[in-house]
Amino acid sequence: MKRLTMVAPLIMVATLTYGEQAVYIDQVAGDGLTLFISQSGGDNNSVGKPLDVSPYFIINGNDQNININQLGSTNSIFGSIYGNSFTLDLDQIGSANVVDLQIANANSSAYVISLTGSSNTFDVDAGLLSAANGTVSAIVLGSTNDFMFDINADGANIDLNLTGDSNTYSLTQSGYGSGLGGHSAKIVSLGSFNTVTIDQGATLIANTIDLDLSGSNQTITITQSD
Repeated sequence: MKRLTMVAPLIMVATLTYGEQAVYIDQVAGDGLTLFISQSGGDNNSVGKPLDVSPYFIINGNDQNININQLGSTNSIFGSIYGNSFTLDLDQIGSANVVDLQIANANSSAYVISLTGSSNTFDVDAGLLSAANGTVSAIVLGSTNDFMFDINADGANIDLNLTGDSNTYSLTQSGYGSGLGGHSAKIVSLGSFNTVTIDQGATLIANTIDLDLSGSNQTITITQSD
């Protein structure tokens, strides 16, 4: 089953075969988009393609509400978002899935991430063209996952809840940090043989990290710099 709901001027192409569903969207410009994509018909489903391959998944505009749900394995989400004041709600259930998103600007934005399964790869780069501010809430459940979130922010709040073994997590918060409270990260990790890397950099404003670990043979690297 595939559900697709859109409200906004855009160009969209959708192709469907059993177990291989694809959505490609190129929104050239336009504010106030509400987008809901649900792919649950099997494996090998996709939203967009790698950025150097056409057709794309490109959203350009402010005040966007984007919700993507994928159920199955070897699914993928590739694309780029340009704009401010948006919400990205992403839910993947399955194994060997891939998320690779490039997000420019991203002021006053919120990210709600839920990943369940093993051997998944998640990579989001936010605030590429200018410093952003916003919140990130992520739940990752499974083993041998690779989770990376990089945000260039004028103060960002990140809350991660991680459960599973032999995972690799990387969190980078960079940017001027001129707000009242710099960057903050709260991470709860339950499992063994995990590798967690946290890199916070800013000027003038103090950054904070709240790390709660439960499990054996974990490798933790924390770097804070002005």
